Amino acid sequence: MDALLQIRIDATGTALRYKPGILIGGELTHDCGCSRSIGYFLQPLLILAPFAKQQLELKLLGVTNDEMDVGIDLLRTVTMPMMRHFGVPDASLRIVKRGAPPSGGGEVQLSIPIVRELEAVELTEFGRVKRVRGVAYGAKVSPQIANRMVEAARSTLNNYLPDVWYVDLPCGHTHAHPHAHRHARAQAQIRTYTQAHTDTRTRARTRTCTQQPIREPTLACPHAHPPTRSPTDTRTLSA
Repeated sequence: MDALLQIRIDATGTALRYKPGILIGGELTHDCGCSRSIGYFLQPLLILAPFAKQQLELKLLGVTNDEMDVGIDLLRTVTMPMMRHFGVPDASLRIVKRGAPPSGGGEVQLSIPIVRELEAVELTEFGRVKRVRGVAYGAKVSPQIANRMVEAARSTLNNYLPDVWYVDLPCGHTHAHPHAHRHARAQAQIRTYTQAHTDTRTRARTRTCTQQPIREPTLACPHAHPPTRSPTDTRTLSA
């Protein structure tokens, strides 16, 4: 994507020389690995891609959701609509398949057109929530768990407004990354993602995720730590 870019690191690893080049764009494919999620790589691209020489058509492979980085659902449902408000038309982000840590295997397609300049946007009022949309999905768990999460969420939110709609995605085994460690322990995960639309074009989101590493007899490493359960993580962001 960047032509004439130069990055030099000295022999001691204490100094870095960075010389930026020209943003080219075009059709690209990048393997993000499994250490960081795809959202970690997408955030800087969303800032730079509109000013490239050509429209960016990018395919990213790796982990779609983890505990450290911004999830792909937030970028798709909150950040991309905001980019259209700023004058970046036809910007789209599509989730082809999801990949959970530590194996990854997810795939995301990003399309960003080029623009000459951005438009100013004024968002000073949060407004009132007029509808709620959400996604529930899991990995290595029973398909009924996603259905139960949807029913529980709707039973609570319908007490406040009628326009509540959730999608329960198929649960099961996620696609493994080709370079994932063969001793990596599979993780049972359940996640819900909820976003609220207001009458002032702002959006709020919350994410709840629970994951538990599971030791598999055929792949378990003899020096691996015993399974641990991570606490439920709930975060809220307004955009």
